[in-house]
Amino acid sequence: AATSANFLYHNNGNANFWLKVKLVGTASNRDGVGAKVRVLATYAGTSRQALPEALELIRAEFRQMKNEPVPADELERGKNHLKGSVMLGLESTSSRMTNLARQELYFGRFISLDEVVAQIDAVTAESVQETAAELFKTENIAAAVLGRLQGFKLSREDLAC
Repeated sequence: AATSANFLYHNNGNANFWLKVKLVGTASNRDGVGAKVRVLATYAGTSRQALPEALELIRAEFRQMKNEPVPADELERGKNHLKGSVMLGLESTSSRMTNLARQELYFGRFISLDEVVAQIDAVTAESVQETAAELFKTENIAAAVLGRLQGFKLSREDLAC
């Protein structure tokens, strides 16, 4: 399969707020139907002046996650937050039905709340660090900077973490 490097996208403030993505596939699947796309997005709303600092803080967090295990208390807070969000998300009928349909489409089966909670509880500091090491490889990082950039430039080296 052909691969291409990630790229940097600068949007100098057009009015439509769309980000165009070019999908690459075979002639019979040029729309990429069924393709798995993994995206981890980090969002920062900031002024042009604070942009370099915001980017550095994000890179520093990525580096720390790659190089140091998540502290036990932070991991526990994260797990509890995620479990609470999952449980609250099941309170409305439409959310429950959407969740059931998604499980059937993605996994071909129903996944119980107890199973989801057990999977969350099984996450370790080591597994978070391993995942961060994979996700935050420099070649996997891309950036979309939207707004009036006033000459702001971003290079591949600026994304290294």
